[in-house]
Amino acid sequence: MSSVTTGAPPLSQTLVNSLPDVNQAGTSTPTRAVASHWSVRTLLIWLVLACLLPGILGAVALFFYEYREGRAQLEKDTIQTARALVQAVDNQILQAQALAEGLASADSLAEGELAKFHEQARRTLAESHLGITVVLADRLGQQILNAAENFGASLPPYGAADIANRVFETGEPAVSNLYRGRVLKRPLIAVAVPVTQEGKVIYALAISVLPERFNGILSTQGLPPGWVATILDGKGTIVARSRAAEEYVGQKPADAFLRQFMESDEGVMEATMKDGVPVISAYSRSAVTNWRVAISIPRDSLSDQLVRRLFLLALGVSALFAIGIGLAWLMGGRIAGSFRGLVRPAAAVGAGEKFVAPPATVREADELAKAMARAADLLQERTARLQDINRSLIEKERELNEAHSLAKFGSWHWDLQTAEVIASDSIRELCGRDIPPFAEQRGTLLTVESWERAAEAVRHVAETGGFDLDVEVNHGSGGTLWINAKGAAIRDAAGRVVALRGTVLDITDRKRAETEIQRLNAELEQQVQERTAELRRANDALLHTNAELQHFAHATAHDLQTPLRSIAGFTHLVQQEVHGRVDRRVDEWSALVIDNTKRLQDLIQALLTYTRLDVLGRPFERVDARKVFDEVAASLAVLIGETGAEVSCGELPTVAADRTQLAQVLQKLVENGIKYNKSEPPRVTVDCSRQEDDWVFSVADNGIGIDPRHHERIFEIFRRLHSYSQVPGTGIGLALCRRIVERHGGRMWVESAPGQGSVFYFSLPVSTDVAATPTAG
Repeated sequence: MSSVTTGAPPLSQTLVNSLPDVNQAGTSTPTRAVASHWSVRTLLIWLVLACLLPGILGAVALFFYEYREGRAQLEKDTIQTARALVQAVDNQILQAQALAEGLASADSLAEGELAKFHEQARRTLAESHLGITVVLADRLGQQILNAAENFGASLPPYGAADIANRVFETGEPAVSNLYRGRVLKRPLIAVAVPVTQEGKVIYALAISVLPERFNGILSTQGLPPGWVATILDGKGTIVARSRAAEEYVGQKPADAFLRQFMESDEGVMEATMKDGVPVISAYSRSAVTNWRVAISIPRDSLSDQLVRRLFLLALGVSALFAIGIGLAWLMGGRIAGSFRGLVRPAAAVGAGEKFVAPPATVREADELAKAMARAADLLQERTARLQDINRSLIEKERELNEAHSLAKFGSWHWDLQTAEVIASDSIRELCGRDIPPFAEQRGTLLTVESWERAAEAVRHVAETGGFDLDVEVNHGSGGTLWINAKGAAIRDAAGRVVALRGTVLDITDRKRAETEIQRLNAELEQQVQERTAELRRANDALLHTNAELQHFAHATAHDLQTPLRSIAGFTHLVQQEVHGRVDRRVDEWSALVIDNTKRLQDLIQALLTYTRLDVLGRPFERVDARKVFDEVAASLAVLIGETGAEVSCGELPTVAADRTQLAQVLQKLVENGIKYNKSEPPRVTVDCSRQEDDWVFSVADNGIGIDPRHHERIFEIFRRLHSYSQVPGTGIGLALCRRIVERHGGRMWVESAPGQGSVFYFSLPVSTDVAATPTAG
């Protein structure tokens, strides 16, 4: 294979070189470990930190979770408060509306006594304390009277004319937005109701309410310091405010604030108030007045709470860290001292001295000292055992070399960089000669053809990763032998192939056996060819014989049918001639002759069809089996009508078949299902299913059934289970059906029992090849 140095270093020497160095005292030289930079104290401190840190992170996470949940709950509670304030505002307005509706039904107003009504309105306002004035306006928005002015005084147009117009248009109460009264010269809110007479609105009566009344609602809520509650009308104008109401009533909130309010009925948002204070506002809208109530919480108050809690948490964490690190420092010193005491005794063991365990204050250090003492004893025992192993390895190597020689097996290693090859002695013994360099093996150690294949395999070993070759070797004694050479690539860290290693095995006996097998196969192939030629000649002769038999059958049938027709014809003439003039039995005998003559003609025709099946058959085509069934049912219509039979069909596939012959099979099976039924109206069902590579057709009936002993006999030609008088027939129909199915490459069988009906099955191959070749019958 390659340049090989004779003789490999002993296997025992290779193994011994891998063992630890042993000094004269019998102890192994310790390998210097990489120095660690971590002390016990440091590790304990990190351990404390590792133990405390998850808890601290968890506490921080829990704090933020509770803060977030608390804030969410605060938002829910604030929205609830806003809803309550909305209800309070609605209640105040509804009280004013009830008072206005009471005044609108006053008798003085109905009777047109406006002066009397003026006095009544002033008295009602004084008693109820709900509003500041009562206004009566007409359809044009002109004040008819105003309780804040004397009756008959000249009055300007009504300042809330839009509300009055809405009352006249809808006939329903209405609430105004904040407006400035033209008589009182103050911001007001009007609650207007209709005054009707004979079903028509004649006046709009409004009670005017001061915004200060709504401020009173806000002041009773007891909101926390810094919180601001605001009531806004339908246009977003501030009607009342729990803080600095005089400054903000009649104004609108900041644009972003107002836009959010007007876009939704209820919610929470972050915004900045007009006084520049960042807040979190919860708001709700009244479904009655379309007014809104907002409660604003300064964000600074929430942030201050978070900062205070974080400060307390950080203070506790710092205390925990300080305590844990102090304890770790003290305990680390004690542990480190116990382990430092083991340094000198361990060095003594390395020098071959006796190990003396020092006192230890840590139980693990004491256990380590005892383990080191046991290890020192075991080390001496191991040294003695290594010497025994060395002697055993030398013996094993000798036995391995003998095994290689007996198995005709060898191993090799080729360093591609130094060209050095190490091979086992068994390779030279196997080849019977020294192994020259690979370049010199061409035509010497290896045959030229084998060397070329080996060289090609070595050139491509980087891509293939190895090779497995059978090569022919010229033995030193002059003969040749075959060996199997296996090689595998050895790569460096960069993936380059730097060496090859492998094995060789003598396969001469196997090669000789393969040569003998090839020779025998050649002889067998020759015999097969000769036998095939004989079979072909026999088949040609058989075909010729079949053709002669078919010709003979046709001629015989023709020759038989001519006299049969004559017999039938003359018998018929005789029957006509003697009818009524001779014994009645003569007529019966004549009819019997004619009937049997017809039966014999039918039998001859059926037999002729059976013998000529392969000749009459046409090449297969794609046939829709359902259409074939429909044609069969139409041809049997008379028989079906006479017997009252029920013939049904499931889904049938398209198959590769002879259309005429497929129709013959279906017609015969359906016809038999109708004929062999004596006790009830016949029922015949045709169906098909796919089983692997076959279409399996089934024709089931409810007839008299067939004894399982006769299941195969009924497919034999001329085999009949009933007499002709019981069921007419030739005894060829089922045999013909089976032969047609076999011609199509399928098979035919029956499942039946007496009195349980029959199911006839036949299979056709699943094939899309319309030019399929019929199977010879």
